[in-house]
Amino acid sequence: MNCPLCNDPMIFHYRGVFNRCGVKDYKFSLVKCEKCQFIATDPLPTNVVYPGSRNEKNEFQAVNTAPWNIRLIRKVLSQKPSGDLLEIGCNSGDFLIIAKDHGFNCVGIEIDDVAADAGIKMGRPMVKGDVLKHDFGKKFDVIVLNHVVEHIPQITELPMRLSSLLKEDGVVIINVPNISGLIVRIMKQNWCQMAPFTHLWFFSRKSARILFKESFQNISFSTNTNCEPIGLSPFSVKLLIKTIIVLIANKLQWGDELGIVLSKPISN
Repeated sequence: MNCPLCNDPMIFHYRGVFNRCGVKDYKFSLVKCEKCQFIATDPLPTNVVYPGSRNEKNEFQAVNTAPWNIRLIRKVLSQKPSGDLLEIGCNSGDFLIIAKDHGFNCVGIEIDDVAADAGIKMGRPMVKGDVLKHDFGKKFDVIVLNHVVEHIPQITELPMRLSSLLKEDGVVIINVPNISGLIVRIMKQNWCQMAPFTHLWFFSRKSARILFKESFQNISFSTNTNCEPIGLSPFSVKLLIKTIIVLIANKLQWGDELGIVLSKPISN
């Protein structure tokens, strides 16, 4: 495989077996571009469907997104107090309801049929489709992609598309798994966000900057650990150790979630 970002050959990086998120004995490899540090799953998952949206009977499966959505709306409000908001990969639209309650004029788009049909049936302001092809007929003040970019096969088409959908003074808010996080280096194949059955790409600050620099003038980064479960209840030595590692990682900006804020789209 050649790197989608710089076209250099990608070389073997890591091999493992994934046993989390309801998946057992999923064998995978990671390949890495030495030039830009971009990492890809080998083999690449097809992502025809998003497993998190379905149960064993292929019916919609709701999950508790409240903790992520509360953090996400705070992040959005720190950038923009109101305006037109687009969420890409909105699943069944839970975040859209929160954003609407905070004064945003919202629309979401979801490519997965089961999740999209569930949200539309609940009356959420969303459409089913592919953001790279759908005509929204307008531009947006805020575009949100919360753990979505790592699922998109046509990754190199995304930056220009986001730039074309964003107002001149708008912002794009992205969260992706951070392959450079401290807890990732310790847990390796046991990291919950490895998810090689659905994650195609893994980003560091360097590779994310290379991906977006041709389409946006301003790119800023932050990290946190919002993926791995931590805390002290119920108490266990293992959980205590993980919590201490996470606190250290957050202090050093080595969290397992990479936050990206893009602004000032470059006209194409």
